[in-house]
Amino acid sequence: MNAVSFSPFSILFSTVQVSASTVFSWRPFIHQLTQSVFSFFPSNLFYCILNVAFKRNHSLLFCLKTSVQFFLCSLCLLIQKMSVSDQQISLLQSQINELMAKISNLEINAHSQIDLQHDIQAQVYSSNTVNSGLNSGDTAWMLAATALVLFMTIPGLTLFYAGMARSKNVLAIVMQCFIITALITFLWLCFGYSLTFAPAQTSNPNAIIYGDATRFWLQGMGLDTKHQLAPSIPESVFCAYQLTFAIITPALITGAFADRMQFEAMILFMTLWHFIVYCPTAHSLWHPDGFLYKAEALDYAGGNVVHISAGMSGLVSSIYLGARAGFGEETFEPHNILLTAVGSSMLWVGWYGFNAGSALGATDRAGVAL
Repeated sequence: MNAVSFSPFSILFSTVQVSASTVFSWRPFIHQLTQSVFSFFPSNLFYCILNVAFKRNHSLLFCLKTSVQFFLCSLCLLIQKMSVSDQQISLLQSQINELMAKISNLEINAHSQIDLQHDIQAQVYSSNTVNSGLNSGDTAWMLAATALVLFMTIPGLTLFYAGMARSKNVLAIVMQCFIITALITFLWLCFGYSLTFAPAQTSNPNAIIYGDATRFWLQGMGLDTKHQLAPSIPESVFCAYQLTFAIITPALITGAFADRMQFEAMILFMTLWHFIVYCPTAHSLWHPDGFLYKAEALDYAGGNVVHISAGMSGLVSSIYLGARAGFGEETFEPHNILLTAVGSSMLWVGWYGFNAGSALGATDRAGVAL
């Protein structure tokens, strides 16, 4: 909706031009000056510029008003130095008053329309917040918890493993953690979230191991949608928080095969592991349709989904790959134990979001878990 009508501006500027021409017509050089000024600023150009600018910042109307007043004051000073009849001055004064009145009306209209739009937007936001049942405190805490858990992987776990690796493999460890973060983020938003936590609001008796496809590519997720496991926060926040768990779990495995797996093989392994191990394990334990959830298996903050699955996968991968080349013959010293200490400190801090955030809200359970 267009809050202000801008078509009068072409009339207003034409009025100023005609007024100046009427007064100064007997002074050719002044008449040419006014014509040249308005030739640089044609009314159509002003209309186009103001039509766009006023939609973004109505305070420009005040700038226009001030500019016109300055122009008119300059005009009056010129009149005082010239021989102009009282009738011409009266005519010009009436046109000036009419011009300023129209600009003032436009300014008042712009302010009132924008204030009205702000009030409507505030009422809509307040109504949506109340009717949706979302809790701002729970949402704020879950946003902070999401950042804390992501902080555990990059840079926490990255520094923790990089400090324990040999100097020639530090860059490989760091790159593995970063690429896992990017890779799992893409897989999670496309398919992983749906395979783990769909259906979001209903029940599907056939989804006992994997979730269904109702959230592929996050279809159906909007600003006001909520997940049945977290009814007090937006589903987008719930999805982002669970994404951080899906990121750190495969990143934990990298420490088991450090120095021994090629980069391309690691990407393929993590892609398959995410779909074959993490998604069905998380769905079975955390979603109400999962068979382990129905069997009353308990997993509050990822003891089974994250730590057991990552630990067992790391053990199997290290056994399969075998010992490092030169093991028992060369000295395997940590690259920088200080980096490991800093990384472990970051993991410690991030764990507050890991455990307290698993309450999915700022509740008494979050306080006890913290």
